[in-house]
Amino acid sequence: MALSRVQTLLTRVANVSLSLRSIVVDEVSVQAQHEGQYEIEGPDIDISPKAAEVMTPALHELSTNALKYGALSVPDGKVTVRWQIVDRRETPWLSLDWTECGQPTAEPEKPRRQGFGSELIEGRIPYELKGRGRLVIEPDGARCHFEFPLKGAPSILETSAPQRATVFGGTLDMTGEFDQPPNTCRRG
Repeated sequence: MALSRVQTLLTRVANVSLSLRSIVVDEVSVQAQHEGQYEIEGPDIDISPKAAEVMTPALHELSTNALKYGALSVPDGKVTVRWQIVDRRETPWLSLDWTECGQPTAEPEKPRRQGFGSELIEGRIPYELKGRGRLVIEPDGARCHFEFPLKGAPSILETSAPQRATVFGGTLDMTGEFDQPPNTCRRG
């Protein structure tokens, strides 16, 4: 559903950046039991369509896991998401921290393999956004940090196809130019 939401946003208006705050609020608030379970803090910034494609499922996984096993699974638990823009070699980078506290006191079962959320954060962010990501699950809560350069990158939804297709004379014209009607009359 998270991927569907971001793709819907990206396909409505192609090649338009999305609000990071909106993405974070959408993913965290839908899993929280009440508004007091989360704190979101950071500057209003827009991220590229490519960054939104990677960030949305990663934040969705963090939120879903917090609901199943972590801070959002209990009424007194809390998720804090903070981000800032930092300079790395004269390039602005997004630096984001996810912190959970107040999760159930039961010792979480150790995963036997790397989970999907870890792969999104530790695999896709470096590969697709040229950044870094780290997710750590500790007895007192999950902690995640990732950062990547704030530069545009091509979205998988970007194409060079014209926005509209028009039908003239029964054929599909993808160039936007008028078809020349065929000469059906033959003169002797």
